[in-house]
Amino acid sequence: MSDYDDLLVEKLDLLMKLGETIKLVWQGQFRPALSGGAVFPRPHQAQMPIWVGVAGTLQSFGRAGRLGLPLMIAIIGGTFEGFRLLVDLFRQAGKRAGHNPAELKVGVHAMGFVAASDDEARSAFLPGWAQLIGSCALECGWSKPTRAQKERAGSHGAFLVGAQATGATKSHYASDVCAAFRGWHCR
Repeated sequence: MSDYDDLLVEKLDLLMKLGETIKLVWQGQFRPALSGGAVFPRPHQAQMPIWVGVAGTLQSFGRAGRLGLPLMIAIIGGTFEGFRLLVDLFRQAGKRAGHNPAELKVGVHAMGFVAASDDEARSAFLPGWAQLIGSCALECGWSKPTRAQKERAGSHGAFLVGAQATGATKSHYASDVCAAFRGWHCR
């Protein structure tokens, strides 16, 4: 995985170029060259919509900004507010690359779980979340989630977990937080 960043940049470059033309001549380092064959089906839009999914690395936020691509933040822990500096970095990188920061879109993907009560939702959601994050922790060299992290994830974190009213309240709160961050567009 030492070439991961280079591989991602190359694949993203190829995807963007495929969105610009029907027949593409292209050569990269990590896959066979394309020699002008047509790529179908084509998007029905004039420009293929490409959003860059990110989870929290400075490089990913900066890259998306430099390319002027919309950003979709996958929140697997923490708070909505915790991503503000990364979104600011995204906008600054975009501005330095000549993109209008006001036109750089940001979306948020957050996990949710609804049950009859807040306690029931947390009780059903948190064990699976802890197992998922624990598995990711082993692969990525993170520490396993603590009890405090589990409690924050279920009550004050960026997860929409609880009864219907709680989920709606947290969703509105997330939208308010996003709007306060200079043009975030929660989707």
